[in-house]
Order: sequence, then structure tokens, then C-alpha cells
Amino acid sequence: MKTTLFTLLAICCMMSCTPTFNGTLYRIQKDGLYGFIDSVGNVVIEPQYKYVSPFSDGIALVVHDVKKDADGFVVKYYYIDKQNKLAIDMAEAKDFERNEFFGQAGKYSIWSGELSSWAMKFDNAALAFQDLIFDGLSSRDGMVLFQDEKNGCWGYKNTQGQIKLLPIYSSAGQFCEGRTVVKDGHPFFRIIDVEGNSKFMCENTLNFDYTYKCGFAWASHLLDGWFVLDKEGTITASLPVETFTLRTYPFSDNGYALVYFRLIRRCTYINANGDWVTDFNGDGDLSDGETFGNATSFSEGCASVLLRDGWGFVDKNFDVLSEIRYDSTGVFYEGYVKVMNESGRWGYVDKNFNQAIPSRYSECGDFHKGLAYFRDGNLEGYINKSGEVVWSAIR
Repeated sequence: MKTTLFTLLAICCMMSCTPTFNGTLYRIQKDGLYGFIDSVGNVVIEPQYKYVSPFSDGIALVVHDVKKDADGFVVKYYYIDKQNKLAIDMAEAKDFERNEFFGQAGKYSIWSGELSSWAMKFDNAALAFQDLIFDGLSSRDGMVLFQDEKNGCWGYKNTQGQIKLLPIYSSAGQFCEGRTVVKDGHPFFRIIDVEGNSKFMCENTLNFDYTYKCGFAWASHLLDGWFVLDKEGTITASLPVETFTLRTYPFSDNGYALVYFRLIRRCTYINANGDWVTDFNGDGDLSDGETFGNATSFSEGCASVLLRDGWGFVDKNFDVLSEIRYDSTGVFYEGYVKVMNESGRWGYVDKNFNQAIPSRYSECGDFHKGLAYFRDGNLEGYINKSGEVVWSAIR
């Protein structure tokens, strides 16, 4: 009886220590071809494709041919599910360089020269592990862009391949938080919801820099300033700042958005009401002490800013959290942030700014569902939060 009980306890202990699959698949590349692994490093889809996007909403884009004809580039692609079965078939899409995509992280355009270079690499199976040129066609909010082969316009399908919004848009973007930006037959951009209902219509001179994130989106007139929209199309703030003098970034979960002043090469943050949140003395102006030489967006409660003695981390009140300074940093994802030391090597620190994974990589990425990309010399792949290599290949 004691032996049986001991055996059961040992089995339970072994099971609790064994990593389990979390349902996420990760792109891998070997010998120039892409496939997918699961979260514990098992190869689920053998490397066999010249290009794939990451999985989103349970499907991944696969490009199987890119050619140039008299009208432009012809990109043939489809979507697969996690069992490597065809999920959505697509007609060929032409003239990518003349169609605009408003991606989740900004206006996403593919120019002829860029696509030409990408097509050459595609033909030669020479794309890099991290290349993501067609991310603007990944599914978001269960909606997938598709192009009508007759009229060249864009519409939306769901992840089962059923048409949800007819192809009537000359320009279109990915959905984010139930909204996207489109342009149809009228000389206007529109913000629509997933049912195609207009939430906002604007002049042709308006430029959308980002789709919605954390409930707000930036937009700008080409001549006379910026403003902020909420998801119902209400203008919450207007900034009389010329468009070309600012570079704006998406709003973060703490309600702040990073803003970069091009002319003076300084950064600050703004809230959805249009207030400069680093205007510490409240005079409505920003001095050098109220801006930063460089900065990141906020993530998981803090941001990284360039101080006089290097990169450090601050909270929402701009109190400095970390005593150590770094040569470069990223932003927090899943409790870890990548940092570069004085030797130019990357590692990770945790929320207490303790070194969680040693700085030993020549390149690394952010954690996503427990794994992060790494490169060390000619070896690249994924590590887990213990710094263990889950999967790797020689590039």
C-alpha cells in the first residue's frame, strides 16, 4: 500500500513538472522554409512553406506564389488552420503597392521596391526568420481582408471563409477592438464596425495613423493639427500642432500615448483629453526637463525612457523604478522586458528589475504566451521564461 501511494505521488509530481501545450503555435524556419511548433517545442507543422504569417484567430496566411505582371505584383495566398488544412482559399491579389492597409500598428503600405525585394527573397527561400511583410492581412477580431479579383476592391470574410462585408473598399485595414478604417467610392475615409456601420466619416485630407487601441485612435489633418477619437467617433481632444512636427504612437492601457517631436527630437506623453502628462509645473508648455531624449510606450504599468545616464523605467507618475541603467530596452510583455547591457548583449529582467535571463543573446524578441525569439550567432529559435531553449535551428 505504501509503495503504491509513493508511486502515485511520484507520477503526480512528474506530471505537474511536465510542460503542457498552451494551444499557441509559433512560426519556425529551417533551411529557408517555414513551419510551426507548439509551446513545448514539438513540431506541429513541418517546415514546408516559403512564407507564413503567425497564427491569429486560429488561422495563418500562407503565400504560395509571387509574380510580376504588366499590372503589378500578383500574390497568391490562402489560410491554413492549426491542423495544416485549408481554412480559406483566396483569389489572387494584384497591385499591392497601390493599395493602402491601415495595420494594427500604423498605416501599412507595401511599396513596389519593397515588394520586389521581398519577392526575390521569396523565390530563393531567403527570407529571414522574423520577416512579416504581410502582417496586414492577418485575421483580427475574426475578420480577414480579401480582394475581389474583378474590381480590385477589398472586403472582409470571417475565419470560416464566409463573406461578412462586401468588397466595396478601395482601401481597407485590419479590425482592432471592433473598428477599422476604410475608403469606398466616396472621397472620404470612414471608421466602421464589424457590421459595416459608419462610426465616423472624415474629409479626404484626413490621415489615420493608427487604428483603435485601448479605445482611442489618432487622426490628423494634413495641415492644421491632430485629434483623438473614441470608438464612437467622438473627438475627445484636438491638438493645434502641425502634422509633420509630430510622430504619434498608439494609446496604452494606462491611457497615455507616446508622442515624438520631430523638430527637437524629444518625447513626451499625452492622454485622451489632450493633456501633456509631463507638464509637471502645469504652465501648458514643455521644458527640456519635461520631455525625454527617447522613450517607449507604456506596457504593464511602466515605460522605458532615456535618462541622462542611460535607459531606465518609470511608472505612470514618472517616478523612476529601476536603479540600473541599460544601453537599450524594450517594453514589458508577460512580466519580462528585454534589456541590452554595455557589451551589446540582450537578456531579460522581471518586474522587480532582477536579471531573470542572462544577457547572452545578439538579438531577442518579446515574450508571447511563454516563449520569445532569440538569436545567438548563427543559432536562432525560441526560449521559455527559464531561459531554456525550446526549439532552435542554425540559420
